[in-house]
This record gives sequence, structure tokens and C-alpha cells, in this order.
Amino acid sequence: METFNQDEFSHENKAWAKSLEFLEQENSTLKNKLSAVVDNKDGKDFIVMAEYFQNEFILKDEVIHELKKDIVDLWEYLSKNFTNTYATNMIALRQERLRGDICSFEKDFATLKQEFNNSISNFL
Repeated sequence: METFNQDEFSHENKAWAKSLEFLEQENSTLKNKLSAVVDNKDGKDFIVMAEYFQNEFILKDEVIHELKKDIVDLWEYLSKNFTNTYATNMIALRQERLRGDICSFEKDFATLKQEFNNSISNFL
């Protein structure tokens, strides 16, 4: 495990928060795009596809909300326990887990976005 550095922790968390804000806005844009296409299309196959993506976008919003909450919780825990060596080690482990969760989410979101754009182009 790497050494815990409060400045790096702070910088990384701010970058994650910005990234999650961007993904949240992008998710909203995708939902709006879906809505616009739904207004002009019909058919069973299209409706099934639209429902799938709508559900996926809702799930992504929920994950973003949870990741943001994890960042805030971790930051609050750090501010209360930074002088405690055991606590800082636990924070570093939680930070590492969160790093993996966010990286995985970003990849999943990129895949969903690509899948959505490809699917929508097939119906246009």
C-alpha cells in the first residue's frame, strides 16, 4: 500500500467530483436525446430499446449519487481523523477502493454511451 498523502487525496477527490459532475451532465444529455428520439419514433423494438436505456441512465444517476456520497464521507472522516495513524491507513484503503470503483464506473459509462449512440443511429 502506498503512503497516504493528504494533498494528493484532496486533489484526487476534487478531480473525481468534477468527473462525476461531468458524467452526471452527460447522462442528463443522453436522457434528453433519448426523449427527443422517443417523441419521433415508435415500434415495439424501439420501445424495448428505449426502456432499456432509460433504466440504465437512471441506474447511472444512482451510482453517481453514491460515488459522490462516498467521496464526501471519506473527506469528512479524514478531517476528523487525520492525526490517527490507523485511521489514515483505513482512509488510504478506502481511497484505493473508491479509485477502482470510479475507474470502473467511467469505463461502464463510456461503454453505455457508445452502445446508446450506436443503437440510436440504427433507428434514425
